[in-house]
Amino acid sequence: MRQDWPSMLTNITLQLGCTGDPLIKFDDWCEQAASETATAELGLLMDFFVEDFEHMACGGVILDTTNSRRVSRTLRRATPVSDELVGSYIRAWKQAGILR
Repeated sequence: MRQDWPSMLTNITLQLGCTGDPLIKFDDWCEQAASETATAELGLLMDFFVEDFEHMACGGVILDTTNSRRVSRTLRRATPVSDELVGSYIRAWKQAGILR
């Protein structure tokens, strides 16, 4: 089961309380992230973002779960990530100080 990325991004921006048009081109984000005073963790992830993330997140990599779903009741029952689950992660990250 696939979940489209644009609706996920829209949900995340709503959950974060972003206003206006918070979405920017990925290349622009990478440039901004690299030029900001980045945390060590972001620095470690930048290679992944630049080299792999866009290709993987935008449909370049499609994982076939047919065999796994055949043998796993849990995977057969899996549903797309809900707005509520995204919200609970964002609230937890805010409480932990990971997001402002």
